[in-house]
Amino acid sequence: MPKLGTIQAILFGKRKREEAKKRSGEMRSNLHTAHHLQGSDINIKQTIYHLRRWPGVMNGYLDLFFYAVFFILFVMLVVFQSDVEVANLIDDSIRNNLLQQDDALASVRTHGDFFDYLLKSFDNKLQNFVDGSEPTGGLINTILGGTWYNGDPFTTNEMGMIYNYNKLIGGVLIIQKRGEIEACEYSMYSLFYPTCYSRVKYITADPPLRANGTQEVCGSSVPMMEIDESSADYQQYLDELESSKFGDRTKLNQTDYLNVASSFQYSYKDQGYRVWLSLADGIKANLQQIEQLQELKWLDSKTRHIDLKFIFYNGNFGMFTFAKVSLEFSRFGTFIMSDPSATSVQRNLPGGTTVSIGSINMEPYLTRRDFILLGFEVIFMVWVFFLISAYIKSFLTAIYHRRLHKFFNMWACLDLVNYTCYLMFIVIRIGYIKNIICNPVRVPTNDYNPIFEQLYRTNRDQLSVNFISILIGTLRFFKYYEFQPRLQIVNKTLSASMVHLYHFCLIFGVMLVGYAAIGHLNFGNQSRDFATVPNSIQVMWESLFGAVDLGPTIGNYNEAYINPIMANVFFISWMFFTGMVLMNVFVAILMDGYAAAKEEGKKTAERLGKTAPDAVHEDVIKAVQDISHYIFSGGTYSTTMLLHALEALDEHIPDPEVNEEELRKEMSEIDAEIDRLNKRKNYIEKTLDAPLVEQPCHDVWNKKRCSFDELVGVIHKMYPNLHYDIDDMQHAWSRSVYKVSAGTEEQVDWKTEMLEKYLQQIQAENQRLQSKLSLTT
Repeated sequence: MPKLGTIQAILFGKRKREEAKKRSGEMRSNLHTAHHLQGSDINIKQTIYHLRRWPGVMNGYLDLFFYAVFFILFVMLVVFQSDVEVANLIDDSIRNNLLQQDDALASVRTHGDFFDYLLKSFDNKLQNFVDGSEPTGGLINTILGGTWYNGDPFTTNEMGMIYNYNKLIGGVLIIQKRGEIEACEYSMYSLFYPTCYSRVKYITADPPLRANGTQEVCGSSVPMMEIDESSADYQQYLDELESSKFGDRTKLNQTDYLNVASSFQYSYKDQGYRVWLSLADGIKANLQQIEQLQELKWLDSKTRHIDLKFIFYNGNFGMFTFAKVSLEFSRFGTFIMSDPSATSVQRNLPGGTTVSIGSINMEPYLTRRDFILLGFEVIFMVWVFFLISAYIKSFLTAIYHRRLHKFFNMWACLDLVNYTCYLMFIVIRIGYIKNIICNPVRVPTNDYNPIFEQLYRTNRDQLSVNFISILIGTLRFFKYYEFQPRLQIVNKTLSASMVHLYHFCLIFGVMLVGYAAIGHLNFGNQSRDFATVPNSIQVMWESLFGAVDLGPTIGNYNEAYINPIMANVFFISWMFFTGMVLMNVFVAILMDGYAAAKEEGKKTAERLGKTAPDAVHEDVIKAVQDISHYIFSGGTYSTTMLLHALEALDEHIPDPEVNEEELRKEMSEIDAEIDRLNKRKNYIEKTLDAPLVEQPCHDVWNKKRCSFDELVGVIHKMYPNLHYDIDDMQHAWSRSVYKVSAGTEEQVDWKTEMLEKYLQQIQAENQRLQSKLSLTT
């Protein structure tokens, strides 16, 4: 029975609400509201909540907008700095036309093939090198050729023109690195094969150096180094230099071979054995030099690595281009050739023939477009330092308030890595520009300028940093999606699926590594796809998405060196377990996570009085309406005014009372009622599922029962001559007899229990109303 004080409080609160409602009605009659709000009540709490939430939503959109502008600015800077379109055109022309990467270069396997590549033309039909004539025969003829296609000689200005528009700088540089001879590892066959060649230790002869004065470079003093002949290590250098010499010294001392004699001796400036084919010497002298190198076996068993480098300038695009062909000679007797038809993993085998081409603008700030780019670079740097300052401030604040564990979440770590990459990009870019300014290129020249190779490496480092920056920057967009319920659906999906994805990745990783190991062991010695474990892992991964066709690779019955049965079992089982089972499990995990995220968003929207979460276009429309109302109404009826008025009403009007204890009690009664109804429903469904004769275990048969004494009486009548013992009988049949279950009585009297429950509720309500009526009177 409710207490008197409680009833008085309820009645007093009701009178206060009526008075407040009357006053608020008078206040609303005096307000200048929109016509569609007149005559209707306003949900104060819901309106206040959304008015307070709306500035946060707008700030979220502003943060997303500014981050998008910042990210687009960074991407535009990288794109315009790299000038990828022009670089691609130059790269394609040099790689596929001049160097013939897919044809001639792919056929270089032996030392003799390398000289044929330099001196002879390549026949695509025969897939072999053939004797050619100037200017079409071989790479050297193409680069240094001195005649037109009709036989007319080049003029002085035309010398070194590659495909009419690319001017060669200086000539062509070829560097050989030679491996030292070392004793083979201990073996019983050491006497039969006593000499081995080092794969990593090259022949060198580096002199002791000392500073001989300084020179001013970009306002800083740089020491000028020279060989220190007074050093104690100088004699050792001379000995190493002498031992680095090779070749037929008798011929090399002759006058006819003086031009190539230095190529058979180590050059510490080039970190290898140098061959310089100068443009000024003319095509005939250069061809003779190559032929002499071939005659004197400049390449032999100690050759480990060859670099062919040259630089040219294209005035149409204002670009210098550095090109390098690197050939690695394996200890199996051939170059590890370039295979254009191979998959990406085959191209990445250690020591494979590679082509490196980089375009460099040595005048980065010359035109109006360049200075606009410079302005955006300055804006970007200022913006980055502002973001880093804000990050450091937040970090120090977290330390001061001892909330560092809350500060370093996933997004804070991504921000830290991203800002570090931006700083590295700025430092590399400044160093790149400084290197260009401090090392002006003087042309024409008769030597190889290493500045282009340095700038090429710097540019590759910058692109690697930019790759990480753009990747993390793209992921950071998800951080700015969290304020909007529709945009954050991917975040919620991944969050809901994280545990299952973690365990899925463990299972998938075991399958991937296991099958990669099987492929490597069984097919690695025949197929380049599986030659190394990392390549096996990559090719198995790519096969899931169709990038690599495993069928022709390992399931070809015509290839006798691969077991066709094992290959097909390998291929079919891999595609079944991963392509069909695991991939569908992965999709199912994401679908469940998406469904959970969608349901969570729906419940959140319902708690806020909406049928569905707000969409982006709805927020945009509301923002446009607010801005237009503010502009056209002069800011008279602002949302701030509305919020303050509603807050005043909220303080004045008492909050509705909610008896949580009664609600919980009612909730438990409803749950109990639902449980009883479900049991009754299951009972009816089970009864109607099949005839009762076919359901000997149905609860209805509990009504057909007998006592153990009745059972004993029947046995006594059927077996009168049997002398039995009750205890022995119970013990013998204890596991064979089924007793009536205790809970079955509930199914019989369910209607009676429901009526009794309803009667108790009606009696309690009647008693409460009588008490209230007596108190009022």
